[in-house]
Amino acid sequence: DNTKWFCPQTWVIEFYLWLDPGSFAPLVVDCWTYNLGLEYNSTTGFNLNRSGVDTLIADFGGLDSIEFLDLIHAVPMWNEIIVSLTDLGWVKNQSLFGAPYDWRTTITNYLPISPKDKISPNPDPYFPKLKSLI
Repeated sequence: DNTKWFCPQTWVIEFYLWLDPGSFAPLVVDCWTYNLGLEYNSTTGFNLNRSGVDTLIADFGGLDSIEFLDLIHAVPMWNEIIVSLTDLGWVKNQSLFGAPYDWRTTITNYLPISPKDKISPNPDPYFPKLKSLI
């Protein structure tokens, strides 16, 4: 449970978990690290978001969410590779796609069945979406 009195229990707007300079302000960083954390469910074998935290993977299939590590595009992640590939004739969102995922979890969170034979908590399995890009 989040015991920090200054961290909102509900957010009116989405709280960006990726690198956002505002997330590292004093006190706010505590809220950011709490929201970033996972809890292991020993019954199912899945790593899950903490109670009250929902995460969305932005722009699956697109490149906007993987080109840079931050919202202001100051820290490139895959940008240089994307630029090089487009210079070679690849076309964004036609022959060049991105497949972002929640890097905090294990591969079992993306499988339909866990190692303990439990149904995946992920309502939108990753691998069928990945296959659709090929």
